[in-house]
Amino acid sequence: MAATSPASLPADARNRLVGMLLMGVGAILLLVSLFLDWFEPGLSAWTAFEVWDLVLAALALMALAGVVSRLEFGARRPDSWLLLPAIVAPVVVIGALLNHPPAAQGLDQDPMIGIWLTLAGSLLMALGALAAIARISVALDRAGASVARSPVPPTPGAATPTPPGTAPPATPPPAPATPGTPTDPALGEESPTRPTRSIFR
Repeated sequence: MAATSPASLPADARNRLVGMLLMGVGAILLLVSLFLDWFEPGLSAWTAFEVWDLVLAALALMALAGVVSRLEFGARRPDSWLLLPAIVAPVVVIGALLNHPPAAQGLDQDPMIGIWLTLAGSLLMALGALAAIARISVALDRAGASVARSPVPPTPGAATPTPPGTAPPATPPPAPATPGTPTDPALGEESPTRPTRSIFR
């Protein structure tokens, strides 16, 4: 079976593929950067943090699992597996840049390549999730528009609405009464002829 070229995919499928690739690359970059130096001298995320390093690693693995499931490998994971890492990871990394962890407090503790790569990876994850959310919203808008344009079938027995500016159909006049048959003036209908009884037997 020949592989499908990305250029031959529909626009929505290409956007989803690009978003998943961005998120997958960002998650791998985040996971690898945890082992690099974040602060001088030689402080990695594993030595600078007590808990947040484990949180970042768990978020990266969660995002990778969500991406793999969206590429039709294994069971499909819920959207939270993509959105949660994309939101929490950048917040944790930016917080570490603004407020260094206790192990990195002091002079000459400038951020090093590891934390910048972590920031880049977390931003790529957020960008990939944003592309996926935009694709879903466009799909929902198209579905709502198609539902709004679809005609509503008439209800059996309901009166047909009259188009605006059109006079309603005239009511047909009552049928003329048969000569010799009395009519009911209140209803305009023929009164049933009642048999006359003879008083003579």
